[in-house]
Amino acid sequence: MESSQPPPPAEKGLEQDLKKTVDLVKKEVSTTLSGMEKLPIHLLLILLGSGLSVLLGLLFFAFQLGGRHWYNAIINLAVCIIFGASLRLSFILTKRRTLFGGALAGIFSLILIVAGGTGGLIGGIVGLGGAGIIFLKEFGILAK
Repeated sequence: MESSQPPPPAEKGLEQDLKKTVDLVKKEVSTTLSGMEKLPIHLLLILLGSGLSVLLGLLFFAFQLGGRHWYNAIINLAVCIIFGASLRLSFILTKRRTLFGGALAGIFSLILIVAGGTGGLIGGIVGLGGAGIIFLKEFGILAK
Protein backbone atom coordinates (compact mmCIF):
# COMPACT_ATOMS: atom_id res chain seq x y z
CA MET A 1 0.00 0.00 0.00
CA GLU A 2 1.15 3.49 -0.82
CA SER A 3 0.99 6.21 1.76
CA SER A 4 -1.38 9.07 1.17
CA GLN A 5 1.22 11.71 2.08
CA PRO A 6 3.24 13.25 -0.74
CA PRO A 7 7.01 12.79 -0.58
CA PRO A 8 8.94 15.63 1.05
CA PRO A 9 10.12 18.24 -1.43
CA ALA A 10 13.68 17.70 -2.58
CA GLU A 11 16.17 20.51 -2.08
CA LYS A 12 16.75 22.53 -5.17
CA GLY A 13 20.14 22.33 -6.85
CA LEU A 14 21.36 25.80 -5.88
CA GLU A 15 20.23 25.49 -2.28
CA GLN A 16 21.89 22.10 -1.99
CA ASP A 17 25.15 23.40 -3.48
CA LEU A 18 25.11 26.39 -1.13
CA LYS A 19 24.51 24.15 1.87
CA LYS A 20 27.41 21.88 0.83
CA THR A 21 29.69 24.90 0.43
CA VAL A 22 28.79 26.32 3.84
CA ASP A 23 29.31 22.91 5.46
CA LEU A 24 32.69 22.58 3.74
CA VAL A 25 33.80 26.01 4.97
CA LYS A 26 32.70 25.17 8.52
CA LYS A 27 34.60 21.90 8.40
CA GLU A 28 37.82 23.18 6.79
CA VAL A 29 38.31 26.58 8.44
CA SER A 30 39.60 26.31 11.98
CA THR A 31 37.90 28.51 14.56
CA THR A 32 40.10 27.74 17.54
CA LEU A 33 43.44 29.31 18.32
CA SER A 34 45.13 25.93 18.60
CA GLY A 35 43.89 25.03 15.11
CA MET A 36 45.25 28.31 13.74
CA GLU A 37 48.67 27.66 15.28
CA LYS A 38 49.06 24.53 13.15
CA LEU A 39 48.45 26.33 9.84
CA PRO A 40 51.39 27.13 7.56
CA ILE A 41 52.13 30.84 7.19
CA HIS A 42 50.80 31.10 3.62
CA LEU A 43 47.42 29.64 4.61
CA LEU A 44 47.27 31.88 7.66
CA LEU A 45 47.94 34.96 5.53
CA ILE A 46 45.20 34.03 3.04
CA LEU A 47 42.71 33.46 5.85
CA LEU A 48 43.74 36.69 7.57
CA GLY A 49 43.40 38.64 4.32
CA SER A 50 39.91 37.24 3.87
CA GLY A 51 38.80 38.26 7.33
CA LEU A 52 40.43 41.67 7.14
CA SER A 53 38.83 42.52 3.81
CA VAL A 54 35.34 41.70 5.06
CA LEU A 55 35.67 43.33 8.49
CA LEU A 56 37.49 46.44 7.28
CA GLY A 57 35.10 46.69 4.34
CA LEU A 58 32.21 46.88 6.82
CA LEU A 59 34.06 49.38 9.00
CA PHE A 60 34.97 51.73 6.15
CA PHE A 61 31.46 51.37 4.74
CA ALA A 62 30.09 52.75 7.99
CA PHE A 63 32.54 55.67 7.83
CA GLN A 64 31.83 56.50 4.18
CA LEU A 65 28.05 56.09 4.30
CA GLY A 66 27.44 59.59 5.60
CA GLY A 67 29.56 61.24 2.94
CA ARG A 68 28.72 62.54 -0.50
CA HIS A 69 29.82 59.37 -2.30
CA TRP A 70 27.63 56.77 -0.57
CA TYR A 71 27.24 54.75 -3.79
CA ASN A 72 31.01 54.23 -3.90
CA ALA A 73 30.86 52.93 -0.32
CA ILE A 74 28.20 50.38 -1.32
CA ILE A 75 30.27 49.15 -4.27
CA ASN A 76 33.40 48.85 -2.10
CA LEU A 77 31.46 46.91 0.52
CA ALA A 78 30.06 44.49 -2.07
CA VAL A 79 33.52 43.89 -3.55
CA CYS A 80 35.04 43.33 -0.10
CA ILE A 81 32.35 40.84 0.94
CA ILE A 82 32.24 38.90 -2.34
CA PHE A 83 35.98 38.63 -2.89
CA GLY A 84 36.75 38.24 0.81
CA ALA A 85 34.49 35.18 0.84
CA SER A 86 36.10 34.00 -2.40
CA LEU A 87 39.49 34.35 -0.75
CA ARG A 88 38.27 32.08 2.04
CA LEU A 89 37.19 29.49 -0.52
CA SER A 90 40.61 29.70 -2.16
CA PHE A 91 42.05 28.96 1.30
CA ILE A 92 40.15 25.66 1.25
CA LEU A 93 41.31 24.90 -2.29
CA THR A 94 44.90 25.69 -1.35
CA LYS A 95 44.80 22.92 1.25
CA ARG A 96 44.01 20.39 -1.49
CA ARG A 97 45.64 21.76 -4.66
CA THR A 98 48.35 24.19 -3.68
CA LEU A 99 49.12 25.95 -6.97
CA PHE A 100 45.51 26.24 -8.10
CA GLY A 101 44.39 27.66 -4.75
CA GLY A 102 47.37 30.00 -4.68
CA ALA A 103 46.55 31.30 -8.15
CA LEU A 104 42.95 31.94 -7.13
CA ALA A 105 44.07 33.64 -3.93
CA GLY A 106 46.36 35.90 -5.96
CA ILE A 107 43.62 36.81 -8.43
CA PHE A 108 41.06 37.52 -5.70
CA SER A 109 43.62 39.54 -3.75
CA LEU A 110 44.45 41.67 -6.80
CA ILE A 111 40.75 42.36 -7.37
CA LEU A 112 40.42 43.39 -3.72
CA ILE A 113 43.43 45.71 -4.04
CA VAL A 114 42.12 47.38 -7.18
CA ALA A 115 38.39 47.64 -6.47
CA GLY A 116 37.86 47.10 -2.75
CA GLY A 117 38.61 50.52 -1.35
CA THR A 118 40.76 50.84 1.76
CA GLY A 119 39.50 47.67 3.43
CA GLY A 120 40.04 45.64 0.27
CA LEU A 121 43.50 47.16 -0.15
CA ILE A 122 44.64 46.02 3.29
CA GLY A 123 43.08 42.56 3.08
CA GLY A 124 44.24 42.12 -0.52
CA ILE A 125 47.86 42.90 0.31
CA VAL A 126 47.85 40.34 3.12
CA GLY A 127 46.21 37.72 0.87
CA LEU A 128 48.64 38.49 -1.94
CA GLY A 129 51.50 37.93 0.46
CA GLY A 130 50.15 34.45 1.20
CA ALA A 131 49.75 33.68 -2.49
CA GLY A 132 53.27 34.94 -3.16
CA ILE A 133 54.71 32.63 -0.52
CA ILE A 134 52.91 29.68 -2.14
CA PHE A 135 54.49 30.41 -5.51
CA LEU A 136 57.93 31.00 -4.03
CA LYS A 137 57.76 27.65 -2.23
CA GLU A 138 56.40 25.72 -5.20
CA PHE A 139 59.07 26.99 -7.58
CA GLY A 140 61.90 26.32 -5.15
CA ILE A 141 62.89 29.91 -4.44
CA LEU A 142 61.80 29.64 -0.80
CA ALA A 143 62.53 26.58 1.31
CA LYS A 144 59.56 24.31 1.94
